[in-house]
Amino acid sequence: MASNLDIPLHGPAVSIVSRCGPALSDVLQSKFGCVATIHGVDFEGGPHIAQGPSVVPEKRCAFKLRAGVQVSVWRADLTSFPQAEAVANAANENLQHYGGLALALSTAGGSKIQQESDIVIKKKGPLSTGDAIITDAGRLPCKKIIHAVGPHLSSCPSQSDVHQAEPLLKKAIRSILDKVMENCLKTVAIPAISSGLFNFPLPLCADTIVRTVKDYYEYHQRHRPQEIFLVNNDEPTVREMERACHEHLSPVMSTKQSKAAASKSSSYAKTPTATVQLGNVCLTLMLGKIEEQQAFEERIRLLQQKRPHPNFLPGNTLIHSGNAYVTNPVAEMIRNDTDCDPKSSFPPAIEHRDNFHSSRAPIPLISLSGPAEDATYEAERWLDDLLYTTPYTVVIRNNFILHFGEEEHRQLSRLNGKDVSIKERYENGYAEITVSGKVVERVVAGLQVEAMLCNIQREFVREEESTAATLLMKNSVSSERKTVESLSPEFSNRSIAFRKEGLEMLKMDEVKNSTLEMLFQLKKNQIGSSIPQKMFQFIPLQFSEMVSYIGFHAEFAPPEDAAYGEGIYFADSVKKAMEVWKPKTRYLHFVEAEVLTGNSTPGKKGLILPPAVAGTDPRLYDSVRGPGVSVIFSGYQALPKYIITCKALRVISS
Repeated sequence: MASNLDIPLHGPAVSIVSRCGPALSDVLQSKFGCVATIHGVDFEGGPHIAQGPSVVPEKRCAFKLRAGVQVSVWRADLTSFPQAEAVANAANENLQHYGGLALALSTAGGSKIQQESDIVIKKKGPLSTGDAIITDAGRLPCKKIIHAVGPHLSSCPSQSDVHQAEPLLKKAIRSILDKVMENCLKTVAIPAISSGLFNFPLPLCADTIVRTVKDYYEYHQRHRPQEIFLVNNDEPTVREMERACHEHLSPVMSTKQSKAAASKSSSYAKTPTATVQLGNVCLTLMLGKIEEQQAFEERIRLLQQKRPHPNFLPGNTLIHSGNAYVTNPVAEMIRNDTDCDPKSSFPPAIEHRDNFHSSRAPIPLISLSGPAEDATYEAERWLDDLLYTTPYTVVIRNNFILHFGEEEHRQLSRLNGKDVSIKERYENGYAEITVSGKVVERVVAGLQVEAMLCNIQREFVREEESTAATLLMKNSVSSERKTVESLSPEFSNRSIAFRKEGLEMLKMDEVKNSTLEMLFQLKKNQIGSSIPQKMFQFIPLQFSEMVSYIGFHAEFAPPEDAAYGEGIYFADSVKKAMEVWKPKTRYLHFVEAEVLTGNSTPGKKGLILPPAVAGTDPRLYDSVRGPGVSVIFSGYQALPKYIITCKALRVISS
């Protein structure tokens, strides 16, 4: 049964989510099967996915260059922006669209976008910073996507780093405009490339993009497009684009709309501010004239009547005190870059109710929608640990870290910086990445590592499915999970065994995968007269779905102590499974499998393959064993039969 949960955000968590909402949504979907809708947060650095309704396109200003090209600033979502023939994507060197704008466009446009990108990389190799290529746009409302690689800076770049990166950002924008010219496109939408997750300072990013567009059409006499759309969906970036256009394009503006936008934005675009959070009150010091601020307040009041803004909720009145103004905007993004961790605990989650959201603007929160209560519980627990309770470090334990290649390690190196330290290690059968540093920076970096892992895992599943299909000369792999009725004998018999271990069976799914069944049968024939053994494996929620598609792999469920080798572990009973994996959570997931143990021998630490049979026999043993435990080294030797979800009847200590 579907489960919904609303989780309020406060303190540095608001800033964290504003920095990496798209990556967070992707991770929650991949790890827990939960769709995350984020309310009351302005996002930095491009469109996001799974955040509810798209931004209604809003044109802020327009300018006509001497060359005849119009440049306009929009607040809109690039994934649903119909005005442009092409949109620009902030891509990485390998065109792996795993986070931020790239993920949003790839998700909305369908698998064709990633497939075409993979073909480009296979033919030409990785792109360089500043390069751009063009592909079809899949299901997006535009015709083409221009993938441009902007500079990627550390979380707190030095002046020297920014100075060196600026020419590369200019090159990326020129490369986009080259593709517009080569393909005779009439319109293109360009976001604030390299801001947000790539850490290029937003004001300079806006200036660089606007100046580069202006300079490009001063000198190119060939094809010129009709309009360049500067499109972003978060208010801070849109404001910076407006400011940059007014500063660099005003001498050539020719539309009344530009002048109107300039008068509206000048009072706040250039006004220095300083913000201090005092409990629930946000104190903002602004340099300016009282009469200008009163006009601004009147505009806000009118906007509130039409469409409440998350930063100005009813009742949060602006109070004058000379040139200081005090507000209490619930959704104010708190950028806390100190070393201090939040002292308050994770606020209580709110069970979702249809009448929860009123006409007031949304407060900062994440709405989770999961397939069942165990999914939303695990997602909430993970968010709690990540955003609030981790004291000094973010620790990511996942054996898919061992699959990181050159590109992933380059990305880890980029994340390492002045405010973040990343350490990688493998010990006792577990791969682990530890991220330490300032509270916001380390969590943002940790989320980017989690997003990388989700991408690696998706690629792993695709490769395994392809390998299995090739072995059997099939076109594809199909899997089905069918829920077993709770009143059936199959359910009742197993329920007794689990209850003896303090576990209540909530759900039992039968796995049907003809490809895995055929491969299992081939392995059985190879081993000989082996009789399958009914065995159990405890598996984290994020890997339970993978098992039904591609079977068992050592990365999914390493034991607490790999005492008998580095293979795939199974226990002969539920009790033994609890001993081997020592799960520490309220909801537990087990796979019941048929396992071909064959000719077995005692195992030992460090084995990556079964040892050779004694004497002159060149064969290897089929498996190794310990008390109540079997370890295999080929996933095809086990066939998943049932995936069982349980709830602990007593507290499992952490």
